[in-house]
Amino acid sequence: MMNTTRNSNNNELTMNDDNNTSSFATIIRLVGWICRFILFDLSLLVLFAIFVFTVLLHKVHDDFIYPQLQLMLFERDNRQFTDTTYYHRYCTGDDFTATSHHELMIQDNFSTEDSVQHMLTHGASIYPNLLTNETAFELRDWISRENKVREGWDVIESENRYTWGIDMNMHPMLQTFWKELASNENFLNGVQAIVGPDPAIIEFTAITSSFGATEQYLHSDVRPSGSAVKFSRSFVPSYSLFVPLQDTTYEMGSTKVCPGSHLCSDGADDYCDDYNLAMSGTDGVWSMGSGTLLNQQLFHKGTAFTQEGAQDRVVLM
Repeated sequence: MMNTTRNSNNNELTMNDDNNTSSFATIIRLVGWICRFILFDLSLLVLFAIFVFTVLLHKVHDDFIYPQLQLMLFERDNRQFTDTTYYHRYCTGDDFTATSHHELMIQDNFSTEDSVQHMLTHGASIYPNLLTNETAFELRDWISRENKVREGWDVIESENRYTWGIDMNMHPMLQTFWKELASNENFLNGVQAIVGPDPAIIEFTAITSSFGATEQYLHSDVRPSGSAVKFSRSFVPSYSLFVPLQDTTYEMGSTKVCPGSHLCSDGADDYCDDYNLAMSGTDGVWSMGSGTLLNQQLFHKGTAFTQEGAQDRVVLM
């Protein structure tokens, strides 16, 4: 009886040893498979993925990015001569089309065609009452607070001037801003007739100027050598919409424009000081919520802010 029990115990020990040996061998094989996968299979997979990504990136570059980059190089293959659609026109006093900001107003009885012709003639059109007072007040208050914490961009004569980029989701009232613009039938029809339906928004910014800001030099926002001024088949015109968020007097640094100078490649500096005019006029105001649509080829400048004690001039663009 004792022998039988001893034999049984020996058999159990033998079976346990076999099981332990089998488990150990399984662990060794698993560890070996993991090491091989990490050192060889995974490395080869990563290398293959990098190779495929590189091939695709190279194809995207060759088929899409490189051709677009070449279109931007106007100094190669005499493109500045072969692609020119308009001669290098110097401004004279005869090129300026208005002497009062009243002439730049889009009237209620204007047809869409009238609005288009107005922009083609002057390069600047004032659309009244684009925003409600409530929207303008709330956005102005928000921008004034954000000016203290946002990192500003470079701007001409930057002392006492501040500008930064806006994202559509920064404030709920920004959605209202765009809805009110789109609800103005004269403005919507005029803009779409000029730039087409669903135009692209290149930049959305807040611009603030305070007492002490000095007058900017005269400038356009695009260069004649790389814009529709001289290359209308290669570039489409771009436009800026300036919307003041408070009534703006001449002394608060109202923007001056040179109507008609959007067709000139040079010479505006010689004549604009005699013909340029402020959006407010020298005896009025640029009304809160009245937007000025500018062809970016138009020569313009911000004037000096000389009205001590006046509130900051805040503009959405």
